[in-house]
Amino acid sequence: MARPVAPVVRPCFVAFAFLGFAACTTDTSQAPGDICQQAAEVIEHCGGVAPDAPVEGCVGSLSDSAEHVVDVGCDALDGADGKTDAFWCSAGTRWLGLCDIVPLETAAEIADLDSVCPASRTDELCAALRDGDDELARAAVRSSVEAGPRARVVGDKAVQYWIRERTAALLVWNVALSLEADPSAPEFVDGVMSELFPAYDPESFEMAHRPLAPSTPGCDGPVEAAILFFPGVVRLGNRDEFTEQGRAVEDALPCVRAYTVDTGSFVEPSVNAQQGRIAFELATEELGSVPVHLVGYSQGSTNALTTLVDVPHVADLASSVLVMNSAAHGSEVADTLGGIITELDGTFCESVAEFARPACEWADQRSPLPNDLLMETIAFAMGLPVEALAEFIAAEDSIAAAPTVQAFFGAHTPGVQSLSTEVAARFWRERADALPNDTLYYSFRSVISDPTENLPLSNRLFFSLLERAGESVPYNDMQVRLENQRLGGAIADMEVVGPVAEGNHWQWELATGAVPESVMPAEMTSKIPHREFMVAYFQTLTEAGLLLAGK
Repeated sequence: MARPVAPVVRPCFVAFAFLGFAACTTDTSQAPGDICQQAAEVIEHCGGVAPDAPVEGCVGSLSDSAEHVVDVGCDALDGADGKTDAFWCSAGTRWLGLCDIVPLETAAEIADLDSVCPASRTDELCAALRDGDDELARAAVRSSVEAGPRARVVGDKAVQYWIRERTAALLVWNVALSLEADPSAPEFVDGVMSELFPAYDPESFEMAHRPLAPSTPGCDGPVEAAILFFPGVVRLGNRDEFTEQGRAVEDALPCVRAYTVDTGSFVEPSVNAQQGRIAFELATEELGSVPVHLVGYSQGSTNALTTLVDVPHVADLASSVLVMNSAAHGSEVADTLGGIITELDGTFCESVAEFARPACEWADQRSPLPNDLLMETIAFAMGLPVEALAEFIAAEDSIAAAPTVQAFFGAHTPGVQSLSTEVAARFWRERADALPNDTLYYSFRSVISDPTENLPLSNRLFFSLLERAGESVPYNDMQVRLENQRLGGAIADMEVVGPVAEGNHWQWELATGAVPESVMPAEMTSKIPHREFMVAYFQTLTEAGLLLAGK
């Protein structure tokens, strides 16, 4: 008897009326002789849980792997035919649910108190953390920052632990404030943490269960710090990303002012870094030489890091960098798109990675113009307004607008390639050593563990592609895999690695209704406390003495 097989969510892909085809591939739509349906029946017969059909349909390597299961039967599920374990996490078999998947709880593990404060540490901060004395711990962190040097402090694992846990505690505090709830009620805290961070035992957030009001000394007077927000790779038409978060921070902390960097859609980071320089110069012109805090979302993370490397004056004043759903290590989605736009000669499916080849073959089978079909599908899934592409392209390229989606992506090839895993690896290999080592870096990460609630129809294909790309660690936010969202590299010692939140790639940035309902339902963003998180993060920096103090 085969081992039980974990269920794999493979919901029906959305039918694109504007593209003139339907790509729904549920079990019920398949013919009786469909090989993928037969493979699902074999798995169920052998004691596993029958998976839904692949999003793209039963094509390419997905069909090949299904045929193998049908041919071999239950022995195939046990690998009794001599296949290696690696086979069962290939692109073709991931959808079958045959991989030994690493549990999300393991993939999302973060440093605990015992690891950052071993018995050998008897300093005031570790003693306060062990005793649960949050006021004393806060004072100890602030004293460390004031004593310096900054590089030593931001590299202290106990300080990083405090920043992570205090941000989580203040997130709960601010959520309670917005709901007029009691932040000291254990059931309220457990409810918030279970919903926002389901990969963890809510009781593990001990500091959040000991509510302590925020203390923001020195943040009631004139503006003394600037925040530069770097939006994602696709800009909204009204250019108001992070507006709600910025205003919330300014209301809570009058000593800061928020600026949005006017980056472009699918523009390479070196160009966007100059936009970062312009925003920085505007801030210093208005505020003087004040500490600067960078917030980067998606490609905005790479843009922020590139700004630190390319514009030394920003690096000199950069006190912190918050990256959210970072694409700093690239995305296999961009790898796929890059392969398509550089090989449009009729054999482009051969140029994409194995995990994405079935999707390419699916498009090839369903349209006499598979290039346009797949490009428009990708555009829709990345948030481009497909129903108003002409207006979007004209706004992005006012001088020479591209006539088609394919032409638009072709003209922005460097911007697309900047998100690839290869180009990202080159940055960490060749340029990351120039990043400042006395700046605090915080990585906010999220994945979709509940597709029913947080995966929009527009991105089911990308979500499934990244699941297969991740093999035994399939977790992703529908645009970037979990493993690619943290920074590491040359700045690993300064990085605060946050707990993995629940949510898709856009939920923690976009305001409710910011994108069309077809791209992401408004209810998916309305339930996310993105303002409360941003306020909590900057309140934590204020308490630590990192918001206003120069380096």
